Amino acid sequence: MSDVVYTAVKASAKRSKMLSERQLIELTSSKDLNELVSRLRSIYPELADVKPDSRNIEEKLLELFYTELSEFIKIAPSYRELLELLKQEFEEENIAKTILEKYKKGLLNEINEEFKKIIEYEVPGVVISFIAKNRILKIIELTKKYNIYNVLKSYISLKIDEHNVLTIIRGIKNNIRKDILMKLLILEGGKIDKKILSEALKEENIDKALSILSMEEYKDNQRAIERDFEKKLISILKKMYYEDYVGLGEIIAYIEMKKIEIKNIIRIAISIEKGIIPSTIVQEFII
Repeated sequence: MSDVVYTAVKASAKRSKMLSERQLIELTSSKDLNELVSRLRSIYPELADVKPDSRNIEEKLLELFYTELSEFIKIAPSYRELLELLKQEFEEENIAKTILEKYKKGLLNEINEEFKKIIEYEVPGVVISFIAKNRILKIIELTKKYNIYNVLKSYISLKIDEHNVLTIIRGIKNNIRKDILMKLLILEGGKIDKKILSEALKEENIDKALSILSMEEYKDNQRAIERDFEKKLISILKKMYYEDYVGLGEIIAYIEMKKIEIKNIIRIAISIEKGIIPSTIVQEFII
């Protein structure tokens, strides 16, 4: 049995233990974080010893995810670089903060001029866009190397669209120079035409940019953009999971679905901690 097939079999076994949408919705009715942790113990027994606050729950879930990913890498070491890129998405916010802290202290050495122009704005979201662009481009390069780009094409296309839309919004919100912002976009491989992206980028107003992107429904709820991209991603991942069964596509689909499950649990924990009612949690956060 090849390392990919063996890893895919492991992913399949773990996929069967993931929370269903119904189970996620049921979690929102937990009266407090103690009850939430209690409900999660059947799938995440490691939470039993965690102090019930959202930060501790988040840290433990991420620790478990990283451990699981390390197991996959150990089984299929030839795909280490690709699998670690999937992990990186969870880390990019902290990476951006660390970079900016070092910049403010004068500890960043030998950075190229393009990146320096971005860092000078001291906006974490824009630094995240720079890091994310390089991650996505590297994923494209590796999937072509492993001859699975066609299997992952819809997934990659959606990731590109999400990256471009969020980058434009971050850029306009923080008055980032248009030429700098343009270099953060990925103009090939997404479904949104590069001419439309360029037009949206010219706007000084986010609502006008969203209109050009045919995303008017998000004018009053920009937070929903990322959530709705995740909804679309789930649909693509489920299809990809079965199209490349016992293949690398199945492994990547499982990892991405697991990431979304963890994001949802973290959102639920934060919402319960803030006293948000279940119906609002479901409407605003659940996929």
